[in-house]
Amino acid sequence: MSASGDDDGVNPRLREERAGATVRPRALGTLIYGGEQSFGRMLEIQELMQCDPVFDTSDRPFLNHTQRYLRSAQKMGHFHTKMANMGLTEREFKWAYAAIDEVLPTDVHMAMVIPALEFQTSAEQRARWLPLAKSFKILCAYVQTELGHGSNVRGLETTATYDVNAQQWDIHSPTLTSTKWWPGGLGKTATHALLMARVIVNGKDHGISPFFLQIRDMGTHMPLPGIAIGDIGPKLGFNSTDNGFMRFHRVRVPRDAMLMGVAEVTPEGDFRRIPGGDKLAYGAMLDVRANLVIKASISLARALTIAIRFSAVRRQGFAGEGTATADERPVLDYPTQQRGLFPLLAYAYALHFTGERMRVDYEAYLHTLDQGALPALHATSAGLKALVTQTVADGIETARKLCGGHGYSHASGLPDASANYLALPTLEGTQQVLEPQMARFLLRGLAAARRGGGAPPAGCEYLASERQLLAGGASGAALDLLDPAVQLRLFQRRALVAVLALQVAVAELTAAGVDAAEALGRRAAEAGRAARAHCQLHLLQHFAAAVQALQAQASAGPCAAVINEREAAVLRDLCSLFALSTIEADLGQFRDQDTISSQDARQVLHLISDLCASIRPEAVALVDAFHFSDKYLGSAIGRFDGNIYPALMEWALREPLNASEVAESLPHIKLLVGTHPGARL
Repeated sequence: MSASGDDDGVNPRLREERAGATVRPRALGTLIYGGEQSFGRMLEIQELMQCDPVFDTSDRPFLNHTQRYLRSAQKMGHFHTKMANMGLTEREFKWAYAAIDEVLPTDVHMAMVIPALEFQTSAEQRARWLPLAKSFKILCAYVQTELGHGSNVRGLETTATYDVNAQQWDIHSPTLTSTKWWPGGLGKTATHALLMARVIVNGKDHGISPFFLQIRDMGTHMPLPGIAIGDIGPKLGFNSTDNGFMRFHRVRVPRDAMLMGVAEVTPEGDFRRIPGGDKLAYGAMLDVRANLVIKASISLARALTIAIRFSAVRRQGFAGEGTATADERPVLDYPTQQRGLFPLLAYAYALHFTGERMRVDYEAYLHTLDQGALPALHATSAGLKALVTQTVADGIETARKLCGGHGYSHASGLPDASANYLALPTLEGTQQVLEPQMARFLLRGLAAARRGGGAPPAGCEYLASERQLLAGGASGAALDLLDPAVQLRLFQRRALVAVLALQVAVAELTAAGVDAAEALGRRAAEAGRAARAHCQLHLLQHFAAAVQALQAQASAGPCAAVINEREAAVLRDLCSLFALSTIEADLGQFRDQDTISSQDARQVLHLISDLCASIRPEAVALVDAFHFSDKYLGSAIGRFDGNIYPALMEWALREPLNASEVAESLPHIKLLVGTHPGARL
């Protein structure tokens, strides 16, 4: 037995937490990972990857950008070679990649280039390029952002000018600001690029189209003539990958380098857009955004696993009149700590159920390619990407802060998790870019609902209930705020009020002669409010529907359910906590037009505290349910065994500065303190 653990090696404090929980982590893990067989397979793959010494991450915090990239490149080669021999399904492949816990230089190749080649190419191009990309015989960067242009894709300056006589494209970077900047995997890895460039044919600008071209020699890996490439240097996060820059000087590529699934140019120089091609391009974005929601759940749950386990073990402050160490309270017992962590835990579960539903909807779209479903899928994925990535980035940082000083140390695993995730609110569109897309969709949905004769778009059904929802404002009677139907109605009314306010604000400007697009831009605050309200309703709807189905299964008996009635009740509490903590955070909007009364608003605060107290005994089990291994967490303070203090000491001793008692800084120290052998104060 150790000073910090018992004979099974687990800290007694964490053992008590697990013994006192009614939730079974194994049962919830089975639910999270899609069934007993799928869950077992995930654990098997996780163990297989993490026992491989090539994927070790223990010294990662001590490496600089160059060292991390070189280590990541080694892992890249080993990972893809290993995958080629394992014959995994697509979902198993994602588990394997997640298990190595490294952003490889091929990350963008997998996440963005392959979907683009699937959706935006002609049949002949797919047959030629896609097998090479999927087998990693070529390594590709998605090259869009420029030094001077990011989200404004229409402003990109890189040109692709068609030469009719040679039947070639002339790719050129005409200005410094047209330098491609930021693409992951470009700096030192990629052999090919999926390039976004401005199409010019016979002197006419046809806007932006994608091109696929080789950028490095396949033998020497040197940049091809006319191409200058490099790495942009260390970033806040993602330092294991080589984000790069690239410039072109009159680089010639064949006519069919342009992806012909979106647009095409004939040998004679006739340019035409392929009907529906822009919608195929949206398919690639949907793939990225659907995965973002699922990854958001995992990223947030990872940070919360660390923070909640640490808070259960960490003691601070005395209970009552106690003064002995044994009388100190677990940090997790403090209501303020619970209020900081448990709403985020509820959010992580909401993201899980919503992400799973998005995956189902996206796969259904792939099966049918139903263009009628695309606007709702595109708008919702855009709005959720904007909302979720920002909320999770803030949530990870909140979890880090709630670990106190130890959360500031890389030993906690939280600074790296936070820094890496901070890229996600920016890449693939910020809130400021994506929320107006969601808002335009909502305005069209409102107009359709008011015209009648047809249902509003999927997910916007509440817009057709304008009269009923507006009539259901706050009254003298207190609401049952724990009733799922009441929660949904409040979120629907709040979203409707926000959309109506946006419609009125935009209509006032257009009536004064302002262009519709300009009017929406001027009312960006109202647009953002409507987009966020709709997406929060979307999250609640999917969370509540999943819990309702699980409760029905649980009540039918153990043979019909993965989880039991008690576990379903805990998920119901989490769903209520998600709903009420969202109301609390946006209370002004819920008070707008009396969606909720001041009396009920006060009740929200009390109910959140009550729900946190109810969830408190289950908290450790609820994060254990994600079954993150210690290796994946990479945290001295989030370990499964709870032995955080020996782990912190062990971690500190690995610091290279501690390799010797006297550091190489001694000459500089001597300049100040001088040489006084044997001198002591």
